[in-house]
Amino acid sequence: MHFLSDAPQTLVHHDCHPGNLFWNKNRSAVGFLDWQLVRIGEGVSDVAHLVYAFEAMVVTLAVGGMMNLDCNLELIRRTAAAVEQLDAFSVLQI
Repeated sequence: MHFLSDAPQTLVHHDCHPGNLFWNKNRSAVGFLDWQLVRIGEGVSDVAHLVYAFEAMVVTLAVGGMMNLDCNLELIRRTAAAVEQLDAFSVLQI
């Protein structure tokens, strides 16, 4: 916690999950909905929510029948691409 509290502070959505995402008309850009938890904090918290959302989609896919397969695979692909594009795991310093 000391490491995180000493890190640079930024604007965080703090509720990143598939239900709070939307795409533009041609699906080339994503945005966030539901900003009631927005705050200044450690940017890694949104990264953690992205990783959680990815894990939740993988579990949903593994269980089967809970979500349309094509939609789930698309969300997994886009989440993985966002994590990679943002180099999200580099903040873990491991």
